[in-house]
Amino acid sequence: MRPSAAHALFDMAVSACDLPKPISPLGAFANRSRSAILRNARSPYLSAMRRSKSLGLWLALAGPGLIALLSVLALQLTDTLVLRAIFLVAFALLLVAVYRRASGPEGISAKRLGLRPLRLQSLLIAGGLTAFFIFVFGPFAYGLVDWLDLGDFSTGLSRLDGLPVWYLLLTILIVAGGEEWLYRCYAIERLTDLTGSIWLAGMISLAVFVVVHYPLWGLGPTLTVILSGAILTVAYILTRDIHALVIAHIATDIYGLLITPS
Repeated sequence: MRPSAAHALFDMAVSACDLPKPISPLGAFANRSRSAILRNARSPYLSAMRRSKSLGLWLALAGPGLIALLSVLALQLTDTLVLRAIFLVAFALLLVAVYRRASGPEGISAKRLGLRPLRLQSLLIAGGLTAFFIFVFGPFAYGLVDWLDLGDFSTGLSRLDGLPVWYLLLTILIVAGGEEWLYRCYAIERLTDLTGSIWLAGMISLAVFVVVHYPLWGLGPTLTVILSGAILTVAYILTRDIHALVIAHIATDIYGLLITPS
């Protein structure tokens, strides 16, 4: 008789006698392994590992807002170009830190992080978005802020008065481009992995993106960011083209902060 058949007959006999089955060595090993897995799932070490894998996301979502808040508070005490440069460098270092986390421990592919050649399609999308924000959304946003009477863009613009053009341009390149990569590209991709829904990921990222603008711009302009941010979020979800959004955001800010005020 084959071993498997003998084992089957033995099991039937034990069941018939209503006796407890002896646990096979393989079953005992499986039970011990299952218990070890459950213990490890609750272990502080693995919990710390899971938290460390979310560190990049926390930096991306909370970092820009914290830097913006601290910069506004610090510049109220002493407004110097050196101090502004320190916060700009801090934002640039934040971008580097998030990228290292994303491409390292979090294992997000370079393609999902937007590292691919620039395409003609990206330029066309960027051109369309830029034209829309400058000629359609811009006038609408200014009119909405005036109608709501909750503060206008002058408060935020006044904080940029007297700054050298080269510094403003550098700030736009780093901050506008960095915001798009952090909130539209990285945060949405990472939150999609965690939630399983790209639309839920987009809503979470958008909510934080809106709040981050309050320290610098105040309530009225921040409300318009809900609309502009939603447009950019939907554009990213539909196209996954972060190049287009970075270019559009930079071009729109150059027009609004450098060209229009002069």
